[in-house]
Amino acid sequence: MPRIHAVQRFKSELSSWTVDKLVTEADRDLPDGDRVIFASCLLGRSRSVSSVSALEIMRSLRTLLSKRVVGWPSDSAWDCWGTGLRMEFPDEDSESGNGETGGSSSLRLSDRGVLRLLVRLMELFPLSRELQQQGCYLLSVFDGSAELPQCCTLVLVAMETFPDAARLQKNGCRAIGSLWLSESHRQRLLSLGAVQAISAAMEKHPESLTLQRIAIDVFHCLFSRGAREGQPQWDASQEVAAMSSLLWAAEKHLGRPPLQFLTWYAIHEALDRPRSMLSFLESGGMVMAFRTLTKYSSDAACDGWIGLRVSALAAVCLACADAEGQRHVQECHAELLLETLENETCHGVIKICGAALAGLATEAGWARWLARRKAAAGIVRAMHEAVLRAGGAESELACRKVGCAALAALSRFGLDSESSLLMLQFVLRSMTVRPEHFAIQFCGVSVLTHLSLADVQKASALGACDAVVAAMRAHEGEDMQIHGCRALATLCAHAPNKAVLAQCQVVPLFMDSLARLPASSPFQKEARKLLRTLSQDADAQLHSRELRLVSLLS
Repeated sequence: MPRIHAVQRFKSELSSWTVDKLVTEADRDLPDGDRVIFASCLLGRSRSVSSVSALEIMRSLRTLLSKRVVGWPSDSAWDCWGTGLRMEFPDEDSESGNGETGGSSSLRLSDRGVLRLLVRLMELFPLSRELQQQGCYLLSVFDGSAELPQCCTLVLVAMETFPDAARLQKNGCRAIGSLWLSESHRQRLLSLGAVQAISAAMEKHPESLTLQRIAIDVFHCLFSRGAREGQPQWDASQEVAAMSSLLWAAEKHLGRPPLQFLTWYAIHEALDRPRSMLSFLESGGMVMAFRTLTKYSSDAACDGWIGLRVSALAAVCLACADAEGQRHVQECHAELLLETLENETCHGVIKICGAALAGLATEAGWARWLARRKAAAGIVRAMHEAVLRAGGAESELACRKVGCAALAALSRFGLDSESSLLMLQFVLRSMTVRPEHFAIQFCGVSVLTHLSLADVQKASALGACDAVVAAMRAHEGEDMQIHGCRALATLCAHAPNKAVLAQCQVVPLFMDSLARLPASSPFQKEARKLLRTLSQDADAQLHSRELRLVSLLS
């Protein structure tokens, strides 16, 4: 019974509040947030509420964001009200009724009716620019807990109604990003034109750097959150609009490193999506990427923006690994990659540059061009430098992996003497120090498959036979066995290697693989052929009874 009376007293007190009283209470140094919120809801639900009163209600709610509030956690800064941040309010039937935590419930602002209040006021006064601006801002701070479907429509209608209001457009973009955190809103936002609304805001207000930053962040959120948590269906026009806006921002703000970094970070995130790559290329993304890299490689004032260069290079790297992207690379672009590789000191930039060249080298025309430019030697020197500068085992592994992949692609078309020696030293060293890593071993074996006779002799002196056999023992999969067998066949062009293979116990290794792999595997034919070749070598027979037996039966 006492609790019922407490509730009645609480409601009776709040029902007597006016808008002026609400503003006064919200402006206190330590306001009673519970009373301000419930009074706001009571006033906002009134049939006689005016646009002026509605605006003051919204401003009072916003005032609470910058204050420490009775009954709320004592954090010094309130940047958002989120689903994970639950406010400790007293129950309505708390006997204390004074703003202290008197009950056990822990409720969010949306649970207290604030969200419905905002929706009602925005629906009542769609032509009040200031009210719509405040409403968009308050919706943005719900951090995914604004579950009412009307929220999406209200934000986008406000942005369409007031295209010239930069602050409203900024708050609208922020609200779209917040609403996107709720999976239930994503398809609705796309259908209502959220991507086009953000693009229009960016192009309409290029001078508002805060709006540009928020819009770019929201695009990044749209790309990354969708990919990880159940991608909604984007249509082609939305993909093009989003990518075009990001590239427009990259060009418009070329001299502003912070915005450039955010832009290229968002573009790189977008390129993980299949259709975004085509939009990137068709919108001139490669040209813009290399303009950015040229600007921030030559401008000494921008030397500290390594993250920006890494993000732009990462986008280039993804495009270079794409068949369509390779056709958009020009020789001057490849020259810049080689120059960066030669002069760079940051191991992260070196690694991504090498990966871009590795992707480019998978196309025959580019592989020949890179071979003529002696790119292999430059890659090896750069990767040696990156390995030395790497801060830990993972960074060192990544550098070796990238270097081996690039060299495997380049080795198919032959290399000059100096480049081939450097390549073999790097690859065989990487195979020795990283025997457990399949990609390094596989790339190393692939390099050894395409050697000339002169290079076979160099590889033999560096222990290539032992490295290939070790890789085949460590990685029993069919691909490794096939390519390992081919590499050993290439190495047998140097006659002394036949005896070396016999000493390495390659015959039992082949016998195990022949028994294990399917009869249709190419390994079956190639391994038998290599065994017959070994059995015909007198020195090899001295180290293997199995080979002597094969020789007698042949």
